[in-house]
Amino acid sequence: MVPLDEHFAVAAADNLIPFSGYLPNGLSEIERKILTLRLSEDLEYVEIAKIMNMTENACRMQYSRARRHCAELLERQKIHEYFFEIVVTKQNVQVLYI
Repeated sequence: MVPLDEHFAVAAADNLIPFSGYLPNGLSEIERKILTLRLSEDLEYVEIAKIMNMTENACRMQYSRARRHCAELLERQKIHEYFFEIVVTKQNVQVLYI
């Protein structure tokens, strides 16, 4: 099982597609920005919190919610049928390659 963030990082590096191209439609601007800063720019939560003008704890919570929402949108759009399967639990999001 590959965590969601590792999947996007590897897929983006292998295919040279901008990270934002992997994010599904339906994410809010805040969700897109937090996912991009964390996964593509590899920034720490404290750095993202400063950029987004929020506390570190709020940043961690927003990131967690954004990952879950991203997985749910991918599931609904059936994108996973072609490349991977998303497993969402209360604790984490997992990507299973098919």
